[in-house]
Amino acid sequence: MGSACRAQALSIRLLHAIESRDTVACAWVRRVPRSRTESAIQLSEERLQRVRVTRAGSAREEADVITLTSLMTLRSNSWPSNGICFVQCQLVRNQGIFGRLAKEGSKVLTTIDFVSDLLVQCSQQCGLADVVRSVFCFEGDEFYTKRIEGVEGRTFLEVLFALPGAFAIGIVETDGQVELVPPMQRRIESGEELVVLAADDSEIPDRAMEGRGEQQIQQCWCSLQSGQSIQEQPPFAQQTIIIVGWNEMLGAMIVELDRGVGPGSTLVIHSPVSVAEREHFFEVAQKRRNHQCKNLTFKHTLGSLGARFMLEELPFEMASAIIVLADSKVLKAEDSSAADAQTLAACVQIQAFEITS
Repeated sequence: MGSACRAQALSIRLLHAIESRDTVACAWVRRVPRSRTESAIQLSEERLQRVRVTRAGSAREEADVITLTSLMTLRSNSWPSNGICFVQCQLVRNQGIFGRLAKEGSKVLTTIDFVSDLLVQCSQQCGLADVVRSVFCFEGDEFYTKRIEGVEGRTFLEVLFALPGAFAIGIVETDGQVELVPPMQRRIESGEELVVLAADDSEIPDRAMEGRGEQQIQQCWCSLQSGQSIQEQPPFAQQTIIIVGWNEMLGAMIVELDRGVGPGSTLVIHSPVSVAEREHFFEVAQKRRNHQCKNLTFKHTLGSLGARFMLEELPFEMASAIIVLADSKVLKAEDSSAADAQTLAACVQIQAFEITS
């Protein structure tokens, strides 16, 4: 309770420091250690475009409580008067509460769960990792915004087929707000720009192609929406998945894995972290996400990530997917470089096993 009160007091002081400024764009909410509070206030008074009230090293529940307290403070002051908030949320089940408290248009981000889910999906779908890499790396296609003639009044679905050399993924509204992956029936209004993915800006057409086959596109879309062309998804297969390493991403990963595998599947986890600690973590993680794993059975092995004779005991020949994580025990004891070295060593040895077999 004392931590929450101190966090609220800090938020109020920050609000007083910025009440005359409308340039604030967002707030990421955690608590600053007491020794650094004054410097945080001083920095905000000098040049304040964003407020970051941060708290590191907290349990997820505690971090969300402090975030919630700060959001209530911001809401009671109708802040920001000319902007939105980007709020980091630790637990998925708290996203709805944070969204209702934050100003309309604000974004609530659960970054750890998002990255964990993406990692699992890449392991389950061949080629998806290459797609993600090509989208976010600095090579290949890039994101651009451009005002294109001939799209006004047309649906986003129609525009998707009217831009040779580019792929539309969003709309920039006249007030500057960006709407990514809008509804397919959303119509482009006058003055709006498109967010597109293209190899180069020279590949983006100045004018969209005239409508050809738009009636057929609409009919196809309507049939899909009504379920006429949707085939029943085949049941998920029984799988054996191996995870080498341990960190907090596993909380979200086991839920995503459980949803994508068939009954009787096995998840083998190899790490120096004690089995009792893992089992307690999984129990808490499932409660946090309101999910009970039904398809996965957990099998734990204990040992160093770099110990070859221990890795040889794992059933790699039966695995449908192998995931290597940066181990939290190495991260706590040393640093990220040491964790990467362990991860690299494990990957090299696993590849050697595959070549041998």
